[in-house]
Amino acid sequence: MTATNGDVVAIDRIAALLTTAEATRPLVDPPSWMDADLTFGQLRLIYLLSHQGPQSIGQIADRFHVSMTSASQFADRIERQGLAERHHRSDDRRVVELRLTEAGHGLVASMLGMQRDVLRDLFSVFTTAELQQLEALVGTMVERLSTRDGTTIDTATTSTPS
Repeated sequence: MTATNGDVVAIDRIAALLTTAEATRPLVDPPSWMDADLTFGQLRLIYLLSHQGPQSIGQIADRFHVSMTSASQFADRIERQGLAERHHRSDDRRVVELRLTEAGHGLVASMLGMQRDVLRDLFSVFTTAELQQLEALVGTMVERLSTRDGTTIDTATTSTPS
């Protein structure tokens, strides 16, 4: 399925409306994870590790288009904060990978929880029927996106964290 020009315009309007809706929310204290004093690059690395699993320094260097030395220094910084740790890969002890610690997983969970809180607040203005319509549309989106790249997700059994 290819988006037409009209579809692209509609998508841009929806994105702008969501941005406007989010901006109407009252300012609250920054979430606790902001105290972690992480750079955007470190957050990207933590996100990568949480979604892709352990990564070798070489994989990190390739992913972020940096040298092996820079990737190693990058890993050192989040390792010093206790958010990740290095370990030897079980099938090849020569390969050292970086993986998230429990603290790293907790950080990601708190960031995603904040997103969930924002969505709960934004969607609280809908009626039950409207929420059911939105859920059906988002379910359709997830199904189509998952089949687009060859993976399939059964949205009927997908659990939603509380």
